[in-house]
Amino acid sequence: MAEELQGSASSTVPCEPAAGQVAGLLSPAEAEQGSNRLVVDYTAARDLIDVVKHAVPVTRLPNMLGASRPLVALLIEIGQLHRVQDHRALASKIGKAVDGRGVKPILRFLETRFQAVDEAPEGFVHLSKSAEKSRAGVKFILELMFLGHLKRVYRVTGAHGFAAVVVDPEEIKALLESPPSGLSQDSYFLMG
Repeated sequence: MAEELQGSASSTVPCEPAAGQVAGLLSPAEAEQGSNRLVVDYTAARDLIDVVKHAVPVTRLPNMLGASRPLVALLIEIGQLHRVQDHRALASKIGKAVDGRGVKPILRFLETRFQAVDEAPEGFVHLSKSAEKSRAGVKFILELMFLGHLKRVYRVTGAHGFAAVVVDPEEIKALLESPPSGLSQDSYFLMG
């Protein structure tokens, strides 16, 4: 089909499309009111177009962030990355994508917040090894990191994203004994 998409001054109210409908698609009655070449109300479809334009498949995130797939899943769970569709719509590939505009702020956070070192200081390990040594979940460690509670975190030069991050398991153990405020409820539940 070679229909043309053009802007519209239609007074339709943007709403969630019903199952099987396309966002912004005009009804036959609305299409007859104006030019017969007008098929989509751009004002109703604009948000969907923006979401699709910035969507990044979850399978590309480990490479982009220097992270494992489980770590990417935790970043989504704690709200650092956002899915483009709600969880119930995950049957489609676009539903499994995330808003790519969240990737750069995470990388910028890691680069600006944590000092770069040539090699990891003694006793410092990567996130997954730290979770093992401190007996804390990686989700708990990520929450501590993003909330600014972890002070002894470094980035090893030559690695990218989370692959460069090393933390002190002893600092995490100390925070487990007296957890700071602001963590998720399930983090508190798993500790106590």
